[in-house]
Amino acid sequence: MLAFVHSMRFRLTCWYSAILAVVLIGFSSILYGIVRYQSMHHHDDSLRSVAGDVVSIVSRQPDCAHLTPEQMSDIEQLDRLVLLHELEGTGQVFYHSPGLDPAFLPRTEAEFQQLLSEPESFRTVETPGRMLRVYSLRYTTQTGRLGAVRVVDSLGNLDEGLGALRWSLLLLIPLSMLVAGGGGYWMASRALSPVDHLTRLTREIEATNLSRRLPAPRSQDELGRLVETFNQMICRLEGAFELMRRFTADASHQLQTPLTIMRSSVEVAIERARTPEQYRQILADVLEVVLRLSRVVGDLLLLARADAGSLEFQRDAIQLDELLTEAVDAMKPLCEARHVDLRLDLRETLRITGDERWLRELLHNLIDNAIKYTNAPGEVRVALHRRESMAVLQVADDGPGIPAEEQLRVFERFYRSTTSSNGNPGAGLGLSIALWVARSHGGDIRVQGQRGNGSTFEVTLPLS
Repeated sequence: MLAFVHSMRFRLTCWYSAILAVVLIGFSSILYGIVRYQSMHHHDDSLRSVAGDVVSIVSRQPDCAHLTPEQMSDIEQLDRLVLLHELEGTGQVFYHSPGLDPAFLPRTEAEFQQLLSEPESFRTVETPGRMLRVYSLRYTTQTGRLGAVRVVDSLGNLDEGLGALRWSLLLLIPLSMLVAGGGGYWMASRALSPVDHLTRLTREIEATNLSRRLPAPRSQDELGRLVETFNQMICRLEGAFELMRRFTADASHQLQTPLTIMRSSVEVAIERARTPEQYRQILADVLEVVLRLSRVVGDLLLLARADAGSLEFQRDAIQLDELLTEAVDAMKPLCEARHVDLRLDLRETLRITGDERWLRELLHNLIDNAIKYTNAPGEVRVALHRRESMAVLQVADDGPGIPAEEQLRVFERFYRSTTSSNGNPGAGLGLSIALWVARSHGGDIRVQGQRGNGSTFEVTLPLS
């Protein structure tokens, strides 16, 4: 019961019924008022016309104290209940239509004075079985005598007609609300049935079947846009889950290999007695694997903290050309060991705002990658220049290059290009860290190149 009361169908029906009730009550009240007003004032123009004709007939003579036979004949032909009376000090009725109710004859001097005080007036008189409309008009004869004409007309049994209208409206309003409420609930159910269908389909979509999509409706209305938004969200979730699965698999692989090497080395060391030199060599191998494992775990923790937004950045003014010179000088011993030539092209001095520690990490990762993938005798070229309001850093190598279809994926965690299977060590996290550092400074990284022609990594950073 509570679910039904709190359902959207029920609430929409209640709102619709409430609005309809207000509209019907307002409309009925206005209709009843208009009908009542028109019924009561329907004869007003006719009464005015008759009263005007009577005044015209009376005005044929200078004075109306005595009506001529012609005047009497003309008044009787009006076919109205007419009362003529004169006010001259005291009131005097000098004509009234035959059969006129004596209640409409002025009986006291106060009534005559009231008629005289108003140029014209309307009033409604209720009598048993019918209602009468009374119109009074004041006039002045040529001799200055004041008089008044009172015209009476029947409105019929107005109360009966108005009562029938009232009862009709009182019955039609709840009946209309009942029919409209039922129809509104049916329309709400019909309109919301696709939402129920989509809800059932959405519940069936789990992490194991994110490839499913909700069926798009034929009409591109609010529901169609909702389905499109849901499908886009599911697509993003599918990508996130796929990335997480691949990340977990790659991380397990990267961690399992060093652990396997360590286990094998320890098993070899303890299976029989060895010389101190042999133990020292085994421990050195294990230490190398531990250091590699520590670097992988450290990079993973760094990226996890970066995703959580818990890393703080220092915003200092940094001379980027000087920082780049220091990074290149630090990498020259590695280049000499691999017989790779490292060249630096500084076209101008550039200053940016950022964190020196993380910018050093970015430069180290890019230059180290370029050196590792350049075979001797090869060359690594590092350049820095300005492009409008951006500092542009380029690191180019003579390595195997990166295919166009893989250039966007090389920044993914643990991803290694198919051209990197030349025995170079690495977990595939350096470029992910470099991309995070660049974007955290308001910049970006992109890679260019073709298979067999080397690669060029371009970093853009906003100038101070």
